[in-house]
Amino acid sequence: MSDDEDYFDEGAANKVCEFFSRFLRLSTGKWHGSPFVLQQWQQDILRELFGRKRSDGLRKYRQAYIEVPKKNGKSTMLAGIVLYMLIADGEESSEIYGAANDREQSGLIFREAAKMVRASPSLTRMLEIRESTKQIFFRKTNSFYKAISSETASHEGLNASCIVYDELHASKSRELWDTLRYAGAAREQPLTIVITTAGLAGTNSIGIEQHNYAVNVLSGVNPDDTFFAKIYAANPIDDPFSEATWKAANPSYGVTIDAESFREAANEAKITPSKLNSFLRYRLNIWTQQNERFIPLHDWDLCGEEKFSLQSLRGRDCYLGVDLANKTDITALVQVFPPVKDDPNYYIIPHFFLPSESAISRDQADNIGYQTWHRQGHIELTEGNMIDLELIRKRILEINDLYPLKEIVIDPWNAAGISTNLLNDGMNVISFGQSTKNYSPACKELEGLVRDRRIRHNNHPVLRWMANNVTIERDSYDNIRPSKKRSGEKIDGITAMLAGLARVILAPTEELAARSGYEDRGLVFI
Repeated sequence: MSDDEDYFDEGAANKVCEFFSRFLRLSTGKWHGSPFVLQQWQQDILRELFGRKRSDGLRKYRQAYIEVPKKNGKSTMLAGIVLYMLIADGEESSEIYGAANDREQSGLIFREAAKMVRASPSLTRMLEIRESTKQIFFRKTNSFYKAISSETASHEGLNASCIVYDELHASKSRELWDTLRYAGAAREQPLTIVITTAGLAGTNSIGIEQHNYAVNVLSGVNPDDTFFAKIYAANPIDDPFSEATWKAANPSYGVTIDAESFREAANEAKITPSKLNSFLRYRLNIWTQQNERFIPLHDWDLCGEEKFSLQSLRGRDCYLGVDLANKTDITALVQVFPPVKDDPNYYIIPHFFLPSESAISRDQADNIGYQTWHRQGHIELTEGNMIDLELIRKRILEINDLYPLKEIVIDPWNAAGISTNLLNDGMNVISFGQSTKNYSPACKELEGLVRDRRIRHNNHPVLRWMANNVTIERDSYDNIRPSKKRSGEKIDGITAMLAGLARVILAPTEELAARSGYEDRGLVFI
């Protein structure tokens, strides 16, 4: 269908906007109970989406892709679209589905739509809400809206008139998307609307696939008359901490987005590297390679000292963080030296071990360079295809001869044997579980140490590579930990360093307890 056969139906465009202001009421914040008067950017989208018609009078667009940062009111607009399609689109037995990656996300649109129904006497008379199944029924036309997710049962056989998909970037599988894609094939003018924020660019997800398709449609590379695309985002080359950039990316800036709270979020991202990628993605709508980059490589490099004196570290407290391999992978030992009275810096000495056969296979498959690192003296290869735990124990005892170890901090996974042997050797072994609670204090401490240049390392290339790999995960209480799953490549040296650092942070409290007679000896679990 060529553009000259399209036309704009002013009445249809006005109809959808009037539906919002006449029937819908907002339910949150200072707008609670107010008519849903669309902002200009929302009007522009809805007028084009519903007003642009083909020569036969049917809607031109079959699919819409809308990208906008968080807090701009996208979920509220999506809930309004759901109700419009249910009541006012004029199709008998319509089926509207609100889809998302998980039940919680799909439930957001349902709850927002249900609030709007309850706030409107007119809609309350027309519609029936069924909370248990997350459905809203319009009996007059035998139509319904239902929230669904990839976590629920199979969605084969749907006859959808409209699908709204929230936060497509978060979809971990394309199964739900592929099932829904042709669910409206039997309808005259089916409509699928995706509204999402930016996601991870370094994935093969359906989210980045649809983003790239939308970019190509907007640029004219992929002409598609049935596909509507609108992307609100900052230019990646612009200053992310400039208010002009914030305004350019956020069409609701100054309305649903408070300038002062935005400035606070920007300041946090500026001084806390682990929050920068989240700020770029969720507030500026910039696709990033990682969820949350932990250590900016530039800052890490500035903490390097080519030849700090190993001799000067003799006699200082030393904690050894240990991250054991899963038999065929890297084992990391990292010495952590806390500050002393005349030197406020922390010093780091890493040691890495890898089975020689693993080094060969990984070099061939991934071009990592383990054998080169071995030749340069940065990693020790052990014979065969499995890590030699007895050699690891021997190296730990050698380290202890040079720098008596205050604690050996070890992940208990796969470590029972070596931990017992080290205890029999007279070592003080601490079992350090890799939980968010355990890691978070050390992670936040390390962020500050790197930022303030108070961590000193010897520019070890393997540890540098791992520092650049680290992605963190954050819980609802703002606790953070390194994520081996999300990081993609190896981070064992950083996790071992953090384990040692975590114990350093706890040391003053524990030493006080020890002097009070409460010291636990032997294998301690935290």
